Amino acid sequence: MVFTMGVKKSAQIAPPEGSGGRVGVGKLALAGWAVFLVLALWSGTGWSASPSPKEANPAREFQEAVLALKNGFPSMAYNLFRRLAEKGDPRSQYLVGRMLEDGLGVARDPMQAAPWYRKAAQQDHVEAQARLGFLYLGGTTVPQDDAESLKWFQTAAEKGGHPVAQAYLCSLYAEGKSVQANQKLSMDWCRKAAEQGVAAAQTMLGFHYALGRGSPPDPVAARKWFELAARQGHAQASKALAEMDRGESHNPGNTMPESVTQPVEKTESVTAPMPRMWE
Repeated sequence: MVFTMGVKKSAQIAPPEGSGGRVGVGKLALAGWAVFLVLALWSGTGWSASPSPKEANPAREFQEAVLALKNGFPSMAYNLFRRLAEKGDPRSQYLVGRMLEDGLGVARDPMQAAPWYRKAAQQDHVEAQARLGFLYLGGTTVPQDDAESLKWFQTAAEKGGHPVAQAYLCSLYAEGKSVQANQKLSMDWCRKAAEQGVAAAQTMLGFHYALGRGSPPDPVAARKWFELAARQGHAQASKALAEMDRGESHNPGNTMPESVTQPVEKTESVTAPMPRMWE
């Protein structure tokens, strides 16, 4: 389809009253340029709304979709990402999943998000792998499947170094959920995530040291990690520090608080915020 801007002679613009017959040429010119820019942004190829196969440029189309999303045109962005996703682009497949799950630029449909995440995850998209791990762990939009959750968290953590996937492995091994409890392995995953700045992992690592789970007790190391997490606003870390200052033992039973071993989606999101999804 080709856009044309021809104007019939009969469709003349009448000058406003009191203008002496003069038309605001500057305003009309600006309006014309605005139309041109909108059409150019949509098509990516000037006047052509559907570029021919020879003109297709996936990298450019992806950037156009990003630009549309950044500038407040989510529906346009979704359509562009969807077109690229259907061609097999893993970044676009992940983004289509996120937009479907969040209802951004398209009607919210979390059930349809998972297949797009899987397509991207099978092409080694780390964010999609971590997202699948969380979805299968929660069992809200897909049937709960601990084995699938562990599989995708491990893939994202081991191959992609995804920090929050590492934090979830720390949690799973600490509490023995879907895997045999292994405090040493939990501590190793906690450290990897904590060193990347995940506050929940820093707190869990602090408790490993404080309670001597996975290593001999080390109150100095425990305080270090609690302080790092507390600086990020982690309430459980702040509470643990206050107890240490009072000389109290947080947990005489030598077990971690349940709230610590369950990273919260709202505060420790598996996926990056929308503005960073394409980076």
